[in-house]
Amino acid sequence: MKKIAIMGDSITAYMPYYIDKAIKRGFNEPMISDKVQNKDIIFYICGVENIGIGMYHKSCWPKVNKDEMDGFILLIGVNNILRPDCDYDNKESLDDTFEKLKNFIEDILNYGKPLMVETLYPTNQTRINKEVITLNEKIIKYCEEKSIDYLDLYSVLADNNGLINSDFSDDGLHPNKKGYEIIVCELTEKLTHISQKTLCKK
Repeated sequence: MKKIAIMGDSITAYMPYYIDKAIKRGFNEPMISDKVQNKDIIFYICGVENIGIGMYHKSCWPKVNKDEMDGFILLIGVNNILRPDCDYDNKESLDDTFEKLKNFIEDILNYGKPLMVETLYPTNQTRINKEVITLNEKIIKYCEEKSIDYLDLYSVLADNNGLINSDFSDDGLHPNKKGYEIIVCELTEKLTHISQKTLCKK
């Protein structure tokens, strides 16, 4: 059974409350709730509400049970677009957001365990989605150049107008039960697909 830490903001943190299966928390604090797993993977949830990339990197990454994990998944950045006050320096530009994300990714990779990066999900706001799409393009290009595994769920969660599908979100930002079930399925399928070379490697 492989232990995979999913790191991110409230989109990650809320996952335990919307799905039937259990989820384990992956920080050093004794905050054990449930766990999401199939026959091969346990997902440990390391999500924090209202946090930006830089703040998570500085304050939360050190607390993740890295030695116990077989790999990491990273989904973070939408708060840097929605409300930059969630980060330690309040900077707003996409270039700054991307630099923080690259620095965090490089730090994770330096730890020596496999990583998969998720692109940001769509929201119900066209203006925000334009920035999300731009950042996602940067993420994908960077991951391809660095041979980092990534998962792009934007189109999976979006409707025909490019907004988050109302079937998958009740508030236009966070997935609901159906949305999380799709996400877990997609994560599991991706990890299974790359199992021979990265996160699920035996």
